[in-house]
Amino acid sequence: MWKIAIIGTIVRDTIFPFKGQRVEGWGGIFYSISYLSEILRQQAVLFPICDVGKDHYEELLTLLQSKFKNVRTEGIRQIEAPTNRVTLRYTSRDQRIEKSQHIPQPIEFQRIVPFLDSNVLYVNFISGFDLSLSTMQCIQQQKEGLLFMDFHSLA
Repeated sequence: MWKIAIIGTIVRDTIFPFKGQRVEGWGGIFYSISYLSEILRQQAVLFPICDVGKDHYEELLTLLQSKFKNVRTEGIRQIEAPTNRVTLRYTSRDQRIEKSQHIPQPIEFQRIVPFLDSNVLYVNFISGFDLSLSTMQCIQQQKEGLLFMDFHSLA
């Protein structure tokens, strides 16, 4: 059984399509968690490492524990600040305005240490501020095995 740690930001998305009704739901690394959980159901255990505001913490844990049986939640920390919110407002079929609020502080290296023995360490830069450069350098120096980085945001 593979161990995969997924580092990044969990987001609450509000999407205003160019035409149609507003949609709200989970975003950020939630997409990575849900997708990998489904395709690797029998082959891997997933460990998200992220911060979630107290406004959505219990809801998220309940969802992950009930729907994704191969996801462990000990790397998810509740914070006092609200959960990161992203609003996407489509002004045409191919253009949008994106606004991010309540971006959490970067994840510290000591929170990642318990997961360095993972077969894969998957860093998904959702906010652009998910990890500091010094934390990435520590990971690079101490991680053996596969390190996968997804540059979702160039912020």
